[in-house]
Amino acid sequence: MDDELWQSGEFTDEVSISSPDSSPAATWTQTDSAACHKCGINNILVIYQQEDRSIKAANNTVAGLDVQTLDANATLGPMAIQQVWRDQGSPDLRLFYRNDAGNLCFTDFESQYSGWAQGDTAGKWISHEESPIGPMPQGAQVAAFSWGSNITTGDPAIERTLFSGLGGIRVAWQTGSGDSSSWQSESPDVMQNIQAYSGLAANADRHVYAWEAGVVKEFVLSIDGTSWHLVGDVPTEQ
Repeated sequence: MDDELWQSGEFTDEVSISSPDSSPAATWTQTDSAACHKCGINNILVIYQQEDRSIKAANNTVAGLDVQTLDANATLGPMAIQQVWRDQGSPDLRLFYRNDAGNLCFTDFESQYSGWAQGDTAGKWISHEESPIGPMPQGAQVAAFSWGSNITTGDPAIERTLFSGLGGIRVAWQTGSGDSSSWQSESPDVMQNIQAYSGLAANADRHVYAWEAGVVKEFVLSIDGTSWHLVGDVPTEQ
């Protein structure tokens, strides 16, 4: 990759100071302006926490930077954001984090909240802390991805949330539609040698990356979403 393509700078002003004990999450709206009339191309969203643990969503829209405070009671630590596909033709968003009770929770940005038929396209962030996914250890790292789209295939997208703990990776996913408490989880055998509290990364092509014995391992979820496989080691030396 050409280093000259990378540029640095402040995403927000000096008032929006993120906590050094938190980990930001970011996403880019993977659609075009024709399919998503409430947003624009290069719509970048960065989620971060301030020292008071409040979660901020800084949205770099075509109209300029918009910063919102989310209704979420999160501990300082890692977060992950996932695009959740709905039938109206654009992705909603789901933010995962750990709350004070030690549970993995989520809050959704739902563009259908106020009714598109009434012309309200702003959407709204809605907390689902009353229906946590399950216990999440202190210090665990989290990642999430979605793959596929019911917009083009008629099938539901494959969505997975992963977090590391004392050892191995736990994978969670939601079943059903609209029921925030309908979660299942598993600990794939192929991922159980991962280092304790390993950092995690995931992409939209069903691939997950984690540390094992000082080496970055790459895993992939089968195309039907039923099984995990080891791809191999990821070269990390220059």
